[in-house]
Amino acid sequence: MKPEGVDGLLALSLAALLAAALILVAVPGKARAEEVAWIEYPSNPVYDPGGAWAWHPCVLYDSEQFSGHGAASYYKMWYQDFTAEPYFKIAYSDDGIDWGAPSDTTGLAAGACQGRIVHIPGGYSGPGGTYYYKIWYWKGFDQIYHIDELHTADSVDGVAWANDRSVTQDATYPLVTGVWPDWNRGTYGPVDVLYNPSATNPGTDSPFDYTFTMYYDATTGGEEVVGLAYSSDGNHWTRYHTPPYENAPVLPKGGPGEWDSAFASFGTVIRESPGVWHMWYSGGQAMVYSGIGYATSTDGINWTKSAANPVMSAATGPSWRNGITAVPSVLYSPGYFDGHGNACRFKMWFMGGSMPLYSNTAVGYMHSSDPHLTLTKASDPPGEVVRGQVLTYTIRAANSGSAPATGCTLTDPIPAHADYVSHSTTLNGELVPDAGGTTPLASGMAVNSPGQPSGVIAPGEEAVVTFRVQVGQDLPLGASVSNTATLASDGQDPLQASSVNPSSSELPSLWYFAEGSTQPGFDQWLLLSNMGEGDMEATITYITESGQEHQTQHLLPAHSRRTVLANAEMPGQSGLASIVQGSPGLICERALYFDRAGITGGHQAIGINAPSDRLFFAEGFTGTPGSPFETWLLVLNPGQQQAALHLTYMFPGGAVEERDYLVPPRRRLSVSVDSEVGEGREVSMLLESDRPLAAERAMYFSYQGLWSGGHVGKAATGARTEWFLAEGYTGWEGSLFDTYILISNDNPSPNPVTVTFYFPDGSTRDFDFTAPERGRLTVYADAWVGEGQMISSRVRGQSPVVAERAMYFDYRRLITGGHNALGSNSPASELYFAEGYTGNPSSLFQTWLLLQNTAPEAKTARVEYILASGQTVQRDVPLPPSSRTTVYCNEV
Repeated sequence: MKPEGVDGLLALSLAALLAAALILVAVPGKARAEEVAWIEYPSNPVYDPGGAWAWHPCVLYDSEQFSGHGAASYYKMWYQDFTAEPYFKIAYSDDGIDWGAPSDTTGLAAGACQGRIVHIPGGYSGPGGTYYYKIWYWKGFDQIYHIDELHTADSVDGVAWANDRSVTQDATYPLVTGVWPDWNRGTYGPVDVLYNPSATNPGTDSPFDYTFTMYYDATTGGEEVVGLAYSSDGNHWTRYHTPPYENAPVLPKGGPGEWDSAFASFGTVIRESPGVWHMWYSGGQAMVYSGIGYATSTDGINWTKSAANPVMSAATGPSWRNGITAVPSVLYSPGYFDGHGNACRFKMWFMGGSMPLYSNTAVGYMHSSDPHLTLTKASDPPGEVVRGQVLTYTIRAANSGSAPATGCTLTDPIPAHADYVSHSTTLNGELVPDAGGTTPLASGMAVNSPGQPSGVIAPGEEAVVTFRVQVGQDLPLGASVSNTATLASDGQDPLQASSVNPSSSELPSLWYFAEGSTQPGFDQWLLLSNMGEGDMEATITYITESGQEHQTQHLLPAHSRRTVLANAEMPGQSGLASIVQGSPGLICERALYFDRAGITGGHQAIGINAPSDRLFFAEGFTGTPGSPFETWLLVLNPGQQQAALHLTYMFPGGAVEERDYLVPPRRRLSVSVDSEVGEGREVSMLLESDRPLAAERAMYFSYQGLWSGGHVGKAATGARTEWFLAEGYTGWEGSLFDTYILISNDNPSPNPVTVTFYFPDGSTRDFDFTAPERGRLTVYADAWVGEGQMISSRVRGQSPVVAERAMYFDYRRLITGGHNALGSNSPASELYFAEGYTGNPSSLFQTWLLLQNTAPEAKTARVEYILASGQTVQRDVPLPPSSRTTVYCNEV
């Protein structure tokens, strides 16, 4: 304001809480005021008209750049320059720091100054049309003891003003009385005006239920305080008068000797949330512009001044503002100003000037020192997923603010239709131990940026978390794998980020086989089943041990099965990997029959849908002289870059051995486990790679020197706390069978494991074991359930494990051999097999289907047999509760 009476005297020296450029102010969190830091802009002032004045700034922000209502900018500042009429100016900025040259406003009364503006995005009706800005200001230079000196006007663009007129006041409860020595004898204009678009204007003394609420300067002519008034239209005003404020200001001056003992006036009021109000105001002892104070309120009426006042002082300020530091124009943005300038909750522009008092004034800027967290989440691969695919989630919690974020905790449950891949959670690239058999994110994990204490994310830094899941076999076609990460932190609302991977609306179309051979003595068959409604073409890409590739094409009619003899397409290959690409609805298996060094038999495996960079095998045995075994590890790198493979061998006693290999691009690697670890070793294996790989394990044996054969198994892509095995048989004297359950524990401590056996009559039996730390456990089922038992199994670990089942037999004293299978990580409502053969008189085959009902209620399974001719045969099979059921396909 212009000097009047004692207002124009030099300020006394005041104490301040100002250290360098860091100012501590009590700013409330959700329910109470808390100390937060403010940072004064180091290159202040941000707006200096140079020889002119910048008096009483009023700054507004709009993320929509004021929606075409005037010049497009994110920030607009109105101020007064008393060096030339018209006094009232406007300037524009997109960051609140760099301001363009000012423009004159028009339509306001001569001497207009000390204004406060409200932007109304939806517009309002006024005399002559629709307007988007409303201003209240002090007319200036006239006597101050009459309401006529407080004016209002309307504008479309904030520049050209219309309908300039004096406001009116309620005669019973006037804003100014004109009577000495009333506290509200006169006014120098508005302190701040609040706009409520949802106001009910109830006709009662309820100031915030009206469209406009004004905090206004009230003066005796020598001292100034803040009064409160309300209006339904912004033109006619009533002073708030509920006791004890029936005749008192809502913000009085300070007591004798206090820094604001004579003046408490111009500033800003912000309602951050229900019950959380802020006021920054100007104060002093000898003039109103000596410093900036702060007060808080729970209702906008009863105010408590900060004990740290003044939070800024002219007396201790830098030279550009050591005469005046006052008139704070403060903005609040719950969205941290949407990237337009500093990311913070509060921004303040204020008037500063040096001595002599009226030689020059400029505008300074400071912002609250706040953390500003953002949360993003992505999956690799993105987009559609298929059953069995491994997803890697990457979650980034970034702090773009100017203060550390504390108490940062990230929660991310495992999505439905997916299983956590054990030991796959990392924070900033470092492995985080699993908790309770699953990712620590499931119950909440403290996160931090590199080098910071737990729960702290430094300004400009981020915490990066990754973990993996494997899509379950129970994923319904057309469903999605979806989950949401939640980031909690001190003093801020929780943030969420989601990742959604729709499943393919069809069955898989791509399959990988690491094992295969067409060398003399081996016959390899690829079994291709088209479960779709239309014909499809399938391409088989063969990859030899030396890296040569060859492709063949095969037409598969709808609902048909095709058998491809790989020997006819790629003869004489000792090591042969395969990739089969078709259309959605393709199911692929591989069967291998052999006569190898006197060991005859065959093995079979369904293909791999998706390579992974972390793979597990529970089974492996290098044999003894009395029971010779050979174990081979077959690894396919289907990518275009070399893969670095780290292999960990784990043994029953908990000891481990480690090896490193390089797998060239588009090549298969064969590893003789016997050569690596020696004879007589039971072994599990963990494969870790920097590139996704597909892997199988083949074993050839003369079991106990009596039953020769071989079996193969594909790798698990993750450990689980639960596995299901539908097949198992302990044989009898006319048909000898031995069944083993192999359990791998990659955890650093012993792991309690319960094996539950299911029987055809619905009964179950539980047995408890302990898997050694980073070791292998072998459970011989025959010894626990006895001979002659058809069984299914469930393996449940306290922490994640990997489970396989191996069986060795002399089937009806006619056929010797063995087979192996990786457990299923969850029951499913739909399951597919590409292979099956019921033989002919010259080639004896028997095919059995083993069904495990894990539910406590009875179910019915519909089995559809798809023949090479395209014919489909259906049979319904009753499944008792908690049971194992055997279907002999040859009879069907």
